[in-house]
Amino acid sequence: MEKRPFLKNLNALRFIAASYTIFFHYWSIPSSTILTGFFKHGHISVPFFFLLSGFVLSYSYSSYDFDEQGNTKKYILNRLIRLGPIYYIAMVLALPLIFISKSYQEVSLAQGIVYMLSHLTFTQSFIPIDRMVNFWNIHSWSLSVEVFLYLISPVFIAKIAKANIKHSCYLLVLTFIINTILFYFTFEPYHLLEITSPFFAPLYLPTFLNGIVIANIFIKIKNQKTLILASQRIFPTVSILLIISFFSNFSDSFYSPFNPIYHIGFSLLILSSAVENRYNKFLGSKLLINLGEASYAMYILQAPIKVATQQTLSKIFGYTQSDGFFYCISVFLAITASAFVLSHYLDRRYAKLSARD
Repeated sequence: MEKRPFLKNLNALRFIAASYTIFFHYWSIPSSTILTGFFKHGHISVPFFFLLSGFVLSYSYSSYDFDEQGNTKKYILNRLIRLGPIYYIAMVLALPLIFISKSYQEVSLAQGIVYMLSHLTFTQSFIPIDRMVNFWNIHSWSLSVEVFLYLISPVFIAKIAKANIKHSCYLLVLTFIINTILFYFTFEPYHLLEITSPFFAPLYLPTFLNGIVIANIFIKIKNQKTLILASQRIFPTVSILLIISFFSNFSDSFYSPFNPIYHIGFSLLILSSAVENRYNKFLGSKLLINLGEASYAMYILQAPIKVATQQTLSKIFGYTQSDGFFYCISVFLAITASAFVLSHYLDRRYAKLSARD
């Protein structure tokens, strides 16, 4: 398999997106109306992760021989091994949340066992049952979607890698059309997400394919000078437009995960960040790269660490508020620090095991 250069700037984007999601969940400062309006749209980071995941996997594995016997199995096992340790640590830490939320009281014993098994096997988003997703660590639903996408990705990565730039552009338009249809059906009178579930994994396949296609286009553009010049214009423009949209107060439907405007914006942001230029150079800082490595752990650990931080502040320091600047920043720093320590410890262990093999 061809070894391609590491796109370090994309790690920083992961950290920024994970931080935006955390503040969406836990930012609560009534007096800060401007920032509250900004962070209430943080859920839009989740489709960004699926798009970025498609891009990174396609970029890394487009030359991988999935047809060779055992390679597909090896690829999927490798992805699951990378997810597994942090995921299961987070699920153990989140066990008390089942009792705190009393979600076990809302289901029968048989349902509870099925729901727990679905979380343990990453399959809670394979079937559109909101109660199943909410039963344990609710933030784990997106990891279930990731696993669904990993399972089906080999065939799409292999097929799309054979497409030239022209055909890739056609595929890109097709993914935008599909997402436009999904976006349209979230409005009245259809409300698709009332029929199914916003946590249903197959809904995010077009987003993932979007990422695979733009990676193929990126790989096949040979003129690096053209890429750099284009990225210098695109990166600041798209970044500013996205930030303005997050501060704006459009209808809730506008911030749907299927809004094709965001898919176009995120695609351009990823492409213009993959090539280093004077405007995005800050993304390549060592600190942001390392924090980006911890972004997955930040996302999956946020619920149990938030509860632990809240209990620590109230029991030890007597700070009983569940809002305010001090509380929000404390929760964010606790999540970030815990994720950073755990992910880097596990990465070192993984590197040692890989070296032995």
